[in-house]
Amino acid sequence: MTVYVERVFALNALLNFLLLLGSAHLAGAPAPMRRLLPAAAVGGVYAVAALVPALGFLQTAGMQAVAAAVMLLLAFGAEKRTLRLGLLFLALAAAFAGLVLLCAQAFRTGLVLVGGSAYYPVSFFGLVLVAAAVYLVARLVFARLFQHGGRQIVPLTVRLGAFEAPIRALRDTGNTLCDPITGEAALVVDAQTAAQLLPQAALTAAKLSAPASLLPELARQYPALRFRLLPYSAVGTSAGLLLAARCEVVDQSGRARRALAAFSPTPVSDGGNYQALTGA
Repeated sequence: MTVYVERVFALNALLNFLLLLGSAHLAGAPAPMRRLLPAAAVGGVYAVAALVPALGFLQTAGMQAVAAAVMLLLAFGAEKRTLRLGLLFLALAAAFAGLVLLCAQAFRTGLVLVGGSAYYPVSFFGLVLVAAAVYLVARLVFARLFQHGGRQIVPLTVRLGAFEAPIRALRDTGNTLCDPITGEAALVVDAQTAAQLLPQAALTAAKLSAPASLLPELARQYPALRFRLLPYSAVGTSAGLLLAARCEVVDQSGRARRALAAFSPTPVSDGGNYQALTGA
């Protein structure tokens, strides 16, 4: 059997990319190409290296787990959600393998033994089509069914002064935060996003927890911006205040609008899948 290194690399890199992308969409997690592409490439390099006779140990289950862990860390970082994304990645990989086996049995492609291992000779494009089908199912079907009880996560860009932050916002019908005078709804963003928008202020969760004392300091530091305090109530909190400022919010279609953004000292998501809350 002749093995073409470039084809093995390209096939495995493409399959890993689709599975990683599908896992991210299924979990509603960010999927930046600058992270997914290197992670997929590492998977392609591993697949090529595992075929080298002198590196046969790479085919062991332990080394496969190490390779998968490296890909996941490159793709999603060392965060709490990475474990959940890893489980989704393995589930999609298992679904992909099952579909390939089903196709091989249905089309009677036969069985090939290579180095004591069983392989089904499925074409390059056949494997890519099956992987694409797994990705589309994860992206278009399951992600919509399981994404926070039907609530939608939307990508936005928030601009404040000369700085901006790309975020993912959850449309939450339970978020009713608004300006008590005008009734204008407010976008609630987490402390990390606030720190990106106001880098010179060195914002922390502790500072945002005392917005009344923070407001005069920010007003002196950013005289062109108009900060205000918004009253709120939440589960476990009878009443409180959030620091807010008027920002420019750009949606995925490129449409920009002015909106209030309130800065929460506590995370707005349970696993970092989104960084903001919008109303219905």
